[in-house]
Amino acid sequence: MRNLPLALLFAIAPAVPAQVFETISTETFEYPAGTPLGALAGGFGWAFEWYSGATGGNALVTAPGLDGAGLRASSAVDNGGSWRALQLDGFDVITDFGQIGKDGTAVFVSFWCQRAAGSDDDYGGLSLYIRFGGEQLFLGSPSFTQEWGLHDILSGAAPATVPGTDCDNLARLVYEITFNTGADRVRMWVDPPALYPVTPPDLDVAVSDFHFNEIRIQSGNSAAGTGFHFDGIVIDTPAFRPVLGVSNAAAGQVAHLSVRNCFPGNQVVIAYSLTGAGPTTTPLGNVSLSPPITQLAPATADQNGEVHRNVTVPAALAGRTVWTQAAEFITPGSGTLSNPLAVQVQ
Repeated sequence: MRNLPLALLFAIAPAVPAQVFETISTETFEYPAGTPLGALAGGFGWAFEWYSGATGGNALVTAPGLDGAGLRASSAVDNGGSWRALQLDGFDVITDFGQIGKDGTAVFVSFWCQRAAGSDDDYGGLSLYIRFGGEQLFLGSPSFTQEWGLHDILSGAAPATVPGTDCDNLARLVYEITFNTGADRVRMWVDPPALYPVTPPDLDVAVSDFHFNEIRIQSGNSAAGTGFHFDGIVIDTPAFRPVLGVSNAAAGQVAHLSVRNCFPGNQVVIAYSLTGAGPTTTPLGNVSLSPPITQLAPATADQNGEVHRNVTVPAALAGRTVWTQAAEFITPGSGTLSNPLAVQVQ
């Protein structure tokens, strides 16, 4: 079961229904300033807390934030990394043996990044890792370039960078990774105008075939001072099932429930449990809800394949966890389950 994300991100396309994306993991560093990053466990979609070296202080939480939510993480130890593994339960469609990278699938990886004032680190960025298996692909400012780009670690090829960029300037870096038979493909944008760009990329590079299930943030090789800032880490994928989202889950207030990526006209049911994350066997498969399970009245997906509902959250649920999941019925008795969510009521 996965915790509720701060927001589910969707592409912007005013003329046609937007392509829907499902968030795998996100981190906005909503922790107190000055806190060592090690053992912190916020964000969404992670298997474990941050590991930030033996003392927990390879990176620190610092102010101000870069993305409008929470603060940021800043590397504090030269060549000292901070790692976090992804929670990939339920993502069998895009994984091989628990690692992202199944051929024919794609993910977006995006984050804010900037070299800290006074730092002379010659590299800084976010790496895609196999947990206990090593670095696969480096995203950010590769060694000795001072520009934004990427480095295919497995091939040993020279880094690829975007000419004219500068790692001293704050940037939103967006990478679309397409996993293929043979070489994989990475397209990169620096400060694109959309969450999921459709404009020509700033880089389009073939890289070694790889998988990952963990990230690392790190900078180093400084002579005078170390430091890179990171924020707004998001890893997501084009939706392959109905995508359930919940916002404003506050006691005594009206919460908004949404289900996207359905077929227009299909019936959609949202269910919830106050007792746990299951699993419970149903005709549609195992749901991540424990009995007793309560169902809301069925709703019909609109022309965009979406269902939206407003529900009042009882005051008595303050501080409680509500487990919820949706089902899209394709024919009577058959359908597709959405992602499950564990919603902490405020």
